[in-house]
Amino acid sequence: MDTIINKEDIYIGALLHDVGKFFERSKQYDIRGKYTDIKYSHPKYSAFFLDVLHKEVSFFQKYSEAIVGIVGYHHQPRNLAEKIVQLADWLASGERMTDEENKSFYLNVPLKSIFCDICLDDLSDKAPTEMDYLLAPLSFESIFPTSDAENDKTVYREMVKNFSRDLRKIKTKKALLQLLEKYLSFVPAQTTGFVADVSLYDHLKITSAIAVCLYHQVNEGELSEAEIDRIRKELKRDTVGDKNFILIHGDLSGIQNYIFNVASKGAAKSLKGRSVYLVLLMESIADYIVAELQLEQTNILYNGGGNFYILAPAVFEGKIKIVRDRITEKLLKIHKGKLFCNIGYIHFSSDKFAHFQDEWRKVAGETAKIKQRKISAVWKQNFELLFNPADVSNNRYCHICHSEENVEYDSEKDMDICQFCKSFESLTAQVKGCNYVIEKHSAQELEAQNVKNWQEALRCFGKEYIFSDNFPDKADEDIYALNNFNDDQTVMFRSGALNLPTISDFDRLQEGKRLAYLKLDVDNLGKIFQKGIEPASISRLSTLSRMMRLFFEGYLPAMIQEQKQFRDEIYVVFSGGDDTFAIGKPQVIVKFAQYLRKKFAEYAAGNPQVTFTAAIGIYGYKHPLIKAAQFTEELLGEAKNFRTFAEKETNGLPAKNKILIFGEVFNWNELDYLIEIQELIVNLVRKTGKRSIIRKVLNSTRGFKPLLEQSGKGKLNMQKIWRLSYYLRDLKDDKNEL
Repeated sequence: MDTIINKEDIYIGALLHDVGKFFERSKQYDIRGKYTDIKYSHPKYSAFFLDVLHKEVSFFQKYSEAIVGIVGYHHQPRNLAEKIVQLADWLASGERMTDEENKSFYLNVPLKSIFCDICLDDLSDKAPTEMDYLLAPLSFESIFPTSDAENDKTVYREMVKNFSRDLRKIKTKKALLQLLEKYLSFVPAQTTGFVADVSLYDHLKITSAIAVCLYHQVNEGELSEAEIDRIRKELKRDTVGDKNFILIHGDLSGIQNYIFNVASKGAAKSLKGRSVYLVLLMESIADYIVAELQLEQTNILYNGGGNFYILAPAVFEGKIKIVRDRITEKLLKIHKGKLFCNIGYIHFSSDKFAHFQDEWRKVAGETAKIKQRKISAVWKQNFELLFNPADVSNNRYCHICHSEENVEYDSEKDMDICQFCKSFESLTAQVKGCNYVIEKHSAQELEAQNVKNWQEALRCFGKEYIFSDNFPDKADEDIYALNNFNDDQTVMFRSGALNLPTISDFDRLQEGKRLAYLKLDVDNLGKIFQKGIEPASISRLSTLSRMMRLFFEGYLPAMIQEQKQFRDEIYVVFSGGDDTFAIGKPQVIVKFAQYLRKKFAEYAAGNPQVTFTAAIGIYGYKHPLIKAAQFTEELLGEAKNFRTFAEKETNGLPAKNKILIFGEVFNWNELDYLIEIQELIVNLVRKTGKRSIIRKVLNSTRGFKPLLEQSGKGKLNMQKIWRLSYYLRDLKDDKNEL
């Protein structure tokens, strides 16, 4: 079988099968007279591009010349490899809908924001006007859509020139994938005649993931060329009837307790380290699964916020179970039940790619079932670890995680602490202010028994990470520039709040005596994925997930570093997927939440159905971190479940899109007004020197909550309304207005 098709050729061919669209639109290459037997124009450009790369770039020379044929003939396949890529291309294009109104010249069609597509039936707000992206490389400016975007060949030419230059620098498949993301994230995959809301990058990524799965099905004898021909013919029917694919979902449980289970005193030395470790742990587990199943990075459809989704071939179900049990056992030995990665999976057929939302939901349901019986598959071989009493004869245990292993006395904290918890302090110090992340594959996979620190824990999954302020002297294969898409020394990049805060730390923030905890997440996200996009193809869902992650993991930390009012003042504990947890001084946190909400609205193309709800809890600096985090999480639940008077009267659902602060729930416009009033009162106190103003305002508001409740029922007590004016009567003069 290997003499017929090769996995590496399939992967590269599928990943670059439509890259000719990018080159064709630049209108700067004359390929007339070449590849005359290829019917369509963009495959000709793809073949031309791969032909040049195969001859001139060392990275591509390790692949056979079959990749030229795969990209050139994927619309008119001549052999099995080309049929695999054609089928993968079709399956990845299930979202394409005819757009008869789109009459623009294909060069000028911009990429439409995926957020414009979101519409929930039971919400009355109308979807916004269409907004698009400017044709530009990926940056924290280009991720915001605009209402007047238009492309032309001049911009395409500049992009193609820079893309071709950077291609000569790549050394790994990861670097190639990242380069495609940088340059093709805002290039539409399809233009004239179709809704252009999926980027060329997302289409190429999904096509390659599907092609790799099809390859394994064929290579393992589970899928024949005749069956591929049948699926290609019957794909437009409602049901194809094959079972060639598996969707894997991973969910890390125990995150919040693990992060915040630290003493408030000296928390800065380990709080960030714990958060970063969990991000790296989920990356390592996802990469471990991909490596064990002989898949590619593109098969990781999403990884963020403690969740990942991986596309796999059905033939590897047995391997998936083995790998899942191995991961469970490793984590059990490393973390003694405090952290689990619950992994579920489902089978699905080729016709489900076009309406993928049901599979997304089903696999999360399977993971939830696994969560209820985390160790059912591994408890017998770990009986002693789980049920035998621990030896506590030395009467020493870690005061943080309660482990009895590798415990030492910490004179600064005046308590016993294990080496693992202590290692988070060094991790915090390493990531603070770092600019580069070096990712290595461990030379030898470490056994999970008696792991002593975070580095050894990740080596159990074959990964090592090094953090550096400066570009390393010895150029490693995978060196990522942190929150920088245009580094001169590496084409690879990664986003995240790993190195925040840069100068300040948690201890310095505690000087204010009171700390504000901010927790927020996107409203109705499950509903958005289930019914917000139609059709919810795998490409659309992948695009939406990636864009959500890009805002919270990419833009948010970059914005904090850029904005002087937030730089060194916001301690981002974690930010990923669709949520954020941050700590800071109360006045700074409130303004940060307000500003972030406005930027998210811009990012989501002004769609009123794409919002987030936040809660702010304010506690004394000595308040236990774990309790403050738990209380703030509960406050967020209150905010999301809060119903206005009108909603209560009609038994309506909570509208969300709110913020809870000082125990009260407000909409965001009310918060804007409250901040204006607060600034007005502060300025008035400074101007008059009368701090009694604050007391008078507080006295005037007593009884206002029942008054508001009465007003919601059509009743109004004017006596209490005039009380505020009475209390403040002596403050209003020619110089002061309230």
